[in-house]
Amino acid sequence: MEFKKIIYKKINIIMIAIMILIFIITGIPKISNITENNGLIGKICVNELGDNEINKNNYKDFYLSLEEEQKDIDLSKGLTDEQDASLKIVSDLRFYNMAIEYREMVLRQIENADNNDKYRKRVNNYLKRNFSDNLSFKEEGIGDTRTIIELLNGDLYSDIIALLCIICIVGQIFISEYTNYNYLLTKTTYFGIKKVYKRKIFVAALIGGTVGIIQTLCAVLIVVIKGNVGGLLMPIQVVSGFELCPYNISIGETILIFALLKIMSYSIIAVILSQISIFFKKDIFYIMTSVILIGSMYWIMNYNRMYSEETIIESRYEMFEKIRKYMIVAIVGAPSSYIKKFKTVNIFNLPVNYAVLNIFVNLIILSICIIIGYNVYCGNRRKIFIKKVKGEKLVC
Repeated sequence: MEFKKIIYKKINIIMIAIMILIFIITGIPKISNITENNGLIGKICVNELGDNEINKNNYKDFYLSLEEEQKDIDLSKGLTDEQDASLKIVSDLRFYNMAIEYREMVLRQIENADNNDKYRKRVNNYLKRNFSDNLSFKEEGIGDTRTIIELLNGDLYSDIIALLCIICIVGQIFISEYTNYNYLLTKTTYFGIKKVYKRKIFVAALIGGTVGIIQTLCAVLIVVIKGNVGGLLMPIQVVSGFELCPYNISIGETILIFALLKIMSYSIIAVILSQISIFFKKDIFYIMTSVILIGSMYWIMNYNRMYSEETIIESRYEMFEKIRKYMIVAIVGAPSSYIKKFKTVNIFNLPVNYAVLNIFVNLIILSICIIIGYNVYCGNRRKIFIKKVKGEKLVC
């Protein structure tokens, strides 16, 4: 009920509409507007490979023969549909070739590695098991599917507007109690103040998750309506930048992982911001505090991009690099950094992905925030953070 009450406010509907509009405006220019000729792509592959999938045993000759044919193409005369389809296949196979060569190199190194260290042994066993699998697929033509990945992988303007939207909407959950002096009645509610607090926490998480879902749906709908979706079952390694990805996942699964990471991260951020709002009775002070907090995180995360090499302080950069691994906005801003390469941390001789560690650390921070917020909101300590009104009797 409280979720509907907040979302259905005119100001919040306007903010969500503006957010969706900005998502669309920033997303449409990234569509290639190139019609993917999936029929011809499939036909070329069938002519060369029959009904066989492309794999590490048969791709090489196919790839080299297509590359050889491209040398005779005169780009100044334009491309035929068949030549265009051939170019797309070569582009996918080029990244696939890089992935296969990288995996073969790693497997050779593992064979010669010293496995006395338990952590290193577990890492090597995992990579050996993953990299030994035959990375096979049917060439379907990716189309603009990679645009979905790009939009979910930290589009700066989209992420900032999403976070601003969360800041403004979430702050109303607790601060709105001061509008009609409802905070004076919180201890006398039928459900009890503890249940009211739990519901408000749930509403905050729901708002954050809803923003993540909207952002994901916008990215998908932009591509479905304006572009061409294809190759969802193809391995992520055929997409530029993901050649060294150690996980045997498809493009579709990668999009799903990015979406879930976004939704989870936004939910955690929303709940933390809601706890900050407990300490304020006016929106402006809460918004300023939240913007400074989120802005500081983005400054730390993008420190190396904001300054030239001459002005970067090396010690500060190294410190920020360590901090950013544990910041929740790092998942919002660049989820791909956690799967592009095999990056793990040694925890009791177990290789743990930095994304898992990031979420775990932020869940601990979230728990601490909730404990503090609970004690302030549900206990008598809240009167410390509010100003007494003349003649007003405080019951909390």
